[in-house]
Amino acid sequence: MSHLSPAHRAAAGLHADPSLSRSFAATQAAWRFYGNAGVTLPQLAGPLMECARADVADACDQRLLVPLDWSNLHYGAHHAKTNRIKLAHFQDLGYELLTALAVSDRDGSPIAPLCLDLRAADGVHSTRADAPLRSRSALDGLAPVIEHVHALTASWGKPPVFIIDREADSVGHFRKWQRSNREYLVRADNQRRVRHEGQERRLDAVATLLKRRQAFSETRSVEFQGKPAKQFIAETRVVLHRPARIHRVNKRTGKARHKNVAGEPLSLRLVVSEVRDERGNRLARWLLLTNLPASIPAATVALWYYWRWGIEVNSRDEKSVLGVGEAQVHHERSVQAVPAA
Repeated sequence: MSHLSPAHRAAAGLHADPSLSRSFAATQAAWRFYGNAGVTLPQLAGPLMECARADVADACDQRLLVPLDWSNLHYGAHHAKTNRIKLAHFQDLGYELLTALAVSDRDGSPIAPLCLDLRAADGVHSTRADAPLRSRSALDGLAPVIEHVHALTASWGKPPVFIIDREADSVGHFRKWQRSNREYLVRADNQRRVRHEGQERRLDAVATLLKRRQAFSETRSVEFQGKPAKQFIAETRVVLHRPARIHRVNKRTGKARHKNVAGEPLSLRLVVSEVRDERGNRLARWLLLTNLPASIPAATVALWYYWRWGIEVNSRDEKSVLGVGEAQVHHERSVQAVPAA
């Protein structure tokens, strides 16, 4: 209990028992704490949740940003571990970590992890449950995490916005989150087909049309790969009208099954963010789909998505502490916002 009751705010995790005056005794106590089957993952995460609850009110203005991201963990020298799972291929064994991180909507600074799910052979070890949970597909595993975070933050006064990379570009999941009144911001695939102004178009074609119409406006100075650049934003509405495509693998036969599931047309905001050099050449582009209200400007939406890359740094730091290798930090992090002069 002394470990679970930090003496001050800064001690958000484990700290030495006050009764232990020597470092060796403190180390022994910590190992007994870690190895005690009576200490659950929600108890371990309790101080972090309390830290987040105390900080969100002061750190956030309109919304609590909650980026979600997956990260593979490898223990290269630990071949004796029997609960590893197959990741990219049959020789790639390890664990999959899903992190929901609280981030400030004011400056993009990380606050605290809100949920950690580790997928292993015996199930999902989660800070939201005392015992391992049933393993699901990566996308289906998002729903319980989103609902857990939503319930956790319900009384914090800042509605959560769930920010996810292109892996979550799924119309079926968009519709489910919409029915649950969850706010989300997802990077979309260029090839996604939508209805735009009454016609079916690919998203990259919509972005090209906006550029031809000179719908972009300059929003801020940025750095791209260490060089000065400009960020331009355009916005329009699109309708996701096509059926959802569900992919499942039959556990008995190992064969993939596909099924189309029709659904109601879903109207979303498309925010196109481009980074251009001083000559106007496009260096990078992101197509962002969101159900955030129009009161949140498109430039703010693009900035919030940029801050999602902070979770990549968080994953790298987690891996460094755990000794399981470096996280792959995507090239989009080479874009850095520069405060306006």
